[in-house]
Amino acid sequence: VTAQAVEMTSQRYQVAQSGHLPGTVVHQQQIVIVGRGPSRQAINHQTCSIVIFIVGFIIPPVFWGGTCLMCQPDKTPLARGLNIASIALAILATTAIVLAVSWPLMYAALVLGST
Repeated sequence: VTAQAVEMTSQRYQVAQSGHLPGTVVHQQQIVIVGRGPSRQAINHQTCSIVIFIVGFIIPPVFWGGTCLMCQPDKTPLARGLNIASIALAILATTAIVLAVSWPLMYAALVLGST
């Protein structure tokens, strides 16, 4: 016979072994594992980090959302990594957009200025 009890904050496992014959020995063992997973808020922030990272490839300014999520106190390692990657890609995308817009203007100024 095996009985297991699970609580929300900690997990308790109770294992009992018994036989059907009289005179058998009953062994009981209780193992308590105290641990907690990520909170609901941390899971929500991780989901937001994933969405920002994916949507940022379609709309580059969305990458800057990683800076907002970086300030959240409760985050998972995956969320932290995606936020850092989003910030790095935001800097690269912003630099590329600024250069793409300003390059023709600088080129035109150089060509018109030299004549």
